[in-house]
Amino acid sequence: MSEQTPTPLPPRPDDATPTPVKSAANAAEREHRSVSRAAFRMGAGGLFSLVAGFASQMVIAALFGVGEAMDAYLTALAVPIYAQAVLLAGLSFAFIPTYIQSMEEGDEEGACRLIGTFFWLIGGVLLLVSLAVSFFAAPIIDLIAPGLTPDKAQLAAAMLSVLAFSVVLNGYAVYTTGIQNARNQFFWPAFGGAVNSVVNIVVLLALYRFLGPMALAWSFLAATAGQAIVT
Repeated sequence: MSEQTPTPLPPRPDDATPTPVKSAANAAEREHRSVSRAAFRMGAGGLFSLVAGFASQMVIAALFGVGEAMDAYLTALAVPIYAQAVLLAGLSFAFIPTYIQSMEEGDEEGACRLIGTFFWLIGGVLLLVSLAVSFFAAPIIDLIAPGLTPDKAQLAAAMLSVLAFSVVLNGYAVYTTGIQNARNQFFWPAFGGAVNSVVNIVVLLALYRFLGPMALAWSFLAATAGQAIVT
């Protein structure tokens, strides 16, 4: 008897060679999952930041309420906030596009050099601004809030001499947040607000008995430093 050649089995669907359509669909699905995870992390970080920020405001209101200390604090705080808005507004436009281009071209060394250059540039410029604001705190308060009483103006100037250095720290927070976002890492930048608020609460409660109203300035500075570190 002659041997019969076995009939080959038809290929199963799972063994089929992937088609370009399937590959594209798989890539789209992976991208969708990645975007979903990033959105979830940003949402979680934002929610934590919202709750912690609300708690921080409650603690400040409970300790100081409405009065001379809060008037002086809000007056002093307006200066670094305005300085940050002016000095940091164009940072993302100047740095991020160039950084992303270097990463897309595979120039890791160039991207690292760019990070280092902007790190020292931001630190140098903002430190000079902070030193100037801190040194001239009293004249600045007299200029922007001439209607304050002498005691309130003196307290605001003392607070501003501390709060001025938040410009440097917030500059680094904005800078590192831009780098993280460019790398598709969104959780810590979104969670940074929560760290800011938690540090603010802890430092404020720790220093309130010893420094009184000045604890507001030091807790804000520490909170800004905490946010800069985690982002």
